[in-house]
Amino acid sequence: MSTQLLQDNDAGRQSEVAPPRPASPARHAARHGAVAPLRPSPRVPSGWIVNGWFDSLFLSNAAWPVLAAALLWLGPAFQSGVSFWQIYFVSTPHRWITLALVFLDRRRFRERPAAFLGTAVVLTAACLGLRQSAGALTCVLVIDYVWNAWHFASQHAGIVRIYARQAKGAAAGSGWAEKLLMRMFVLAVMLRISDVAWMLVGQPLQGLGYFQDRLHLGFHQMLAWADWATVGVAAALLAVSRPGCGRAERGRSLYLISVISLYLVLLGAVHFRRLEVLPALIFVMALFHAAEYLALVTWSVHQRFPEQAPHPVEAETATRFFEETPHQSSMRPEGFNLLAAIVPQWGLTLALLCLGLGVAGWMADRRLAETWLTINLAVSFLHYAYDGMIWKRGRATGSADAPPRFSLHN
Repeated sequence: MSTQLLQDNDAGRQSEVAPPRPASPARHAARHGAVAPLRPSPRVPSGWIVNGWFDSLFLSNAAWPVLAAALLWLGPAFQSGVSFWQIYFVSTPHRWITLALVFLDRRRFRERPAAFLGTAVVLTAACLGLRQSAGALTCVLVIDYVWNAWHFASQHAGIVRIYARQAKGAAAGSGWAEKLLMRMFVLAVMLRISDVAWMLVGQPLQGLGYFQDRLHLGFHQMLAWADWATVGVAAALLAVSRPGCGRAERGRSLYLISVISLYLVLLGAVHFRRLEVLPALIFVMALFHAAEYLALVTWSVHQRFPEQAPHPVEAETATRFFEETPHQSSMRPEGFNLLAAIVPQWGLTLALLCLGLGVAGWMADRRLAETWLTINLAVSFLHYAYDGMIWKRGRATGSADAPPRFSLHN
């Protein structure tokens, strides 16, 4: 009896001193014949928006020096033939696709129907009214070029910020200096490679008669000096952006180097009067812009409708373009969304859109040139305006934890 009491006391003391530890998840799973789940490792940013080859070819357009060299070697006749395909089958569709992003997306359109429809009515009426005015077409084309130049600059600045958010997340900050310098640099180069600056400043002073030639010469000398200031803006942009070689920075660095080098070469061609290379470089610049826009739209619709994407989209991503989180959007009765319905066949749809618009534009340009020009001007203005409305940076309403939206233009 005493021996049994001593053993019971010893067991009680051991249970008070060292209580049994609960089995670990791995041991518990092993006992039940299951595999214990592994703890997820921290997500390391890849540095790319989509992946390396897609970003390099369609967003950074890293092959532009090869394309430009090939165009210069093959000569003006080949450049003219290639420009036909670029204008009708790439540049024109990239403007029209913005209308699809607005009017085929039920979720987006019902958020601001009055703004979208009002913008369409005002800009279309303005284009039709100016068409009836004598000599107004030149004024409209100048407005189109200046607005388009701002659109180019804003798109480049926005994509740089997307890469920054991919690499650094919230630590990337607002990037106001980077956006400002990128816009200043691209806008200055695009105005320099055209006669818009002289049309805006010099032509109103043509009535000076004798002083006109001297004014024209002095104005272009001033622009030549301003070219070096533009180079300084590019240097400041690199200093502020600080492109790196790390894994998380490689996509952003490649994009910055590609964009800055292209526009510096364009600026150098104008500054040193190498005008024979300018058409090939302008073609590359226009193709660069349209291709990266179509590529970014392709990525963003898969982000916006991840449940419709052919390949699953990660739930946690540093950059999202849709205005609501999937959880928020599922709480609303949305009804049929045509844009979401075509996402599973997005590649085929985009190819058919480019082909159809290219053929229709070519035929209309031959038979109804003035009408087609007016329609394209109206679509271009809507493209610029709607891009400034739908690619916004902010937070989705209704949830403090909603992911940020990122901008191409604001």
